[in-house]
Amino acid sequence: MEPTEKNVHNTWLKVKYDIKTDGQVTNIELVDSYKASHKVKVDTINVIKKWNFPKSNAKNGNIVIIYFRPAPSV
Repeated sequence: MEPTEKNVHNTWLKVKYDIKTDGQVTNIELVDSYKASHKVKVDTINVIKKWNFPKSNAKNGNIVIIYFRPAPSV
């Protein structure tokens, strides 16, 4: 996932979500974040809404931590 702002450095978001029996993500909740602007939070949640899992992976209370770090210099 690409950061949505140019100056996002060492930012992270902790997100909780459920996976329905059809594989769709639901009940997305931002649990915690560090140095994340409102735009980064909204954009991240919008991306997670598009995630889709195999039907056999239905599960509630999944947690993911997403880190945004500067790309290494080339």
